[in-house]
Amino acid sequence: MNTIKSIRQYKYPKEFRITPIGLHYGSIKKMEDLLTSLSTEHSNSPGQEFDIEKKKAFYAEVSIGAWRLKKKMTDPKNQQPHEGMSKAYRHLESILLTLEKEGIEIKDHDGQAFDSGLSIKSLAFQPTPGINEETMIETIKPSVYFLGERIVMGEVIVGTPMN
Repeated sequence: MNTIKSIRQYKYPKEFRITPIGLHYGSIKKMEDLLTSLSTEHSNSPGQEFDIEKKKAFYAEVSIGAWRLKKKMTDPKNQQPHEGMSKAYRHLESILLTLEKEGIEIKDHDGQAFDSGLSIKSLAFQPTPGINEETMIETIKPSVYFLGERIVMGEVIVGTPMN
C-alpha cells in the first residue's frame, strides 16, 4: 500500500510531493503514549502551582497600582476624572476592565461600616466627628480577589464616633 502511495506522488510536480515519513504504527503509538504521559505529568506538576501563585502576585500588584492611580485621577466626591485626566483615565478604565475579565475584583472600603469580625486589617482607629458608628474612613490598600479567592487583605483606617 505504501508503495502505491509513493508512486502516486510522482504525478505531481517535485515541490508538491509528500515524502513518506517511514514510521511504523508501533513507533507512532509509542510517540502518542509518550506525549500523553508528558502532558498528564506536566498538568499535575508542582511547578504549575508555583506559576499560579506568581500569577496571583502579579495580579495583586497590578490591581493595587491601578486602584491607587484611579484614586489620584478622580474626584472623591463624584468619582469623575479631574480636568485634563479624561484621556489617561480611559486607558486606566481599560486596564481595570481587563483585570475584571480575568476574574479580578478590587474592593475599596471607604465609607463602609466596620466590624471587628471582617477579614480586613485596621491600621488605626481615629476619632471622627459626624459619624455614629465605626466606619472605614480611608482605604490604604484595597482587598483584591481572584476568582472569588482573596489574594490581598485590605488595609483601612477606621473612624470612631467622638464621645
